[in-house]
Formats: sequence, structure tokens, C-alpha cells
Amino acid sequence: MKFPMSMFAPTTSPCSERRRSVLKLAAMLSGLALLPRVARSVARLDAEEPGVFLARVDEDGRLHRVRGASAAAGTFRVRTQDVEARMPFALGAYYGDGVAHRFWHAWRNPGGEMAQSHGAAVICHARSTGLSLSVRTNGRDIPFDVPAVAGTYVLAITAQAHEPAAMEEFRLLAATDACRKNRLLCRGTQVPADFSHVVLAVEPLAV
Repeated sequence: MKFPMSMFAPTTSPCSERRRSVLKLAAMLSGLALLPRVARSVARLDAEEPGVFLARVDEDGRLHRVRGASAAAGTFRVRTQDVEARMPFALGAYYGDGVAHRFWHAWRNPGGEMAQSHGAAVICHARSTGLSLSVRTNGRDIPFDVPAVAGTYVLAITAQAHEPAAMEEFRLLAATDACRKNRLLCRGTQVPADFSHVVLAVEPLAV
């Protein structure tokens, strides 16, 4: 006895259709529920844009923000004097024509401790904007210019692009016999700076 093939064709019951609709609705609602989380993640990525800030140190150790570098003809040595690294970053110098040199860096060991290079120096030729350097951190290269003027400068590096508490509120204390490195302290509270920073010495070279 032969049966028509239509008897064995899969059929869709109203119950299964309703179940499929409910599942689609649940998936859609789950996707909508994730949107705020995705938006927060994007906002967090934007907030993590690193910041680089430069200040000049006067004879009393006070800091003065450098808003624009000034240029002078000549060749200069830029030397790292002291470093407080609280996050991985690297320092580089630009020589023009796309040539750059990374001369110092700090990194995090597998155990989580910060490690860093020994003190380093780089030779730079002054340009119209000063001495061209860069900071690489969080996967980004951030260029900045140091004035082509002899002196001591403090470079602050932050995980976010906002300036660490006004840098003018800090003072650089010179190294002593008891402390062999310069210390960056808040002038009002004497509390050490809680952000990564590099003390740079800029020295003109005779040609």
C-alpha cells in the first residue's frame, strides 16, 4: 500500500511558530540589553586616550607648564635624569624624513612589577617647533616638543588625556646624599606625585 509523500512532509504547528517568535523576541531583547554595555565600553576606550604634559622647572624647583615649544638653532642632548614609571611607556626622538629612534622604555614584568631602562640620552637638532620627541603608550604614539633651551623639564604621562592636578602645584626637589634621585612633590602637602613622569635635562652641544 502506497502513501502520499505529503503525509511525511514536516509540518509546522502553531505552537512551534509561537515558540520561534518568542525566541526571536528574547534574542532581540538580549541584544538591546547589551547596547548600554557596548556604549560604556566604547566610552571607556575613548576615556583611556593617554595624556602627555610638559613643564619647565625654574631655579626654585617650581613647575611651569610648557604650552608651546620655542626653537633655537643648534644641537642639543636630551637626557633622562629620573623616572617614575607607573605604566608601560617608551620615549622616542624624531630625526626627520620619517626616521625615529626609541631610546628609553618602561615595561611590566610577567609578575606585574614595573621595570625600566637605565638612564639614556639622545642627540636632537632643533627645528622650528623645538626638539621633536614622542611617548608611546597604550598602543599610541604621542608626539610632543621640548623647547630648544637649556634647562630641566618634567614630562608627565597619564592613562587619561586630562592633566594631572595642575602641574604648577608640584615642586621638584633636587637629589641629596640621602636620596639619590630628584623627587616630585606637591608643594602644599609634600605628597609625592602619583603619576608617571620623567625628569629631562636639555643641554646645548658645541658644534
